[in-house]
Amino acid sequence: MADSQSGYTAINKKALQMIDWDKMYKSYGQPNDVLVRLNVHNFRVKDVPVQPVYNIGEKSGIKYKKVIFTIGWLLIKLFLWRIKEKYIILDFHPLVFFYILGGFF
Repeated sequence: MADSQSGYTAINKKALQMIDWDKMYKSYGQPNDVLVRLNVHNFRVKDVPVQPVYNIGEKSGIKYKKVIFTIGWLLIKLFLWRIKEKYIILDFHPLVFFYILGGFF
């Protein structure tokens, strides 16, 4: 995905029903959570180019020092959750052993 944080998302009804929205991350980074959850359930994702429109003089309210650590931690948690859900619980895959060995070494 080129820009998962653009705020523009189209999603089909089946995918909407599959996601547990009560467990969804509620802040900046929610699109990352959606993408991981869609990946776990083997939904396809397509990057569609959009032209964002910003007001002249508009400034972002993102606090980079805070976002770097919160999103970084979110991505680590989502990675571990995805490995557990997709490669252990839903359908075992030997790739898990390589992740464990790689983490150990």
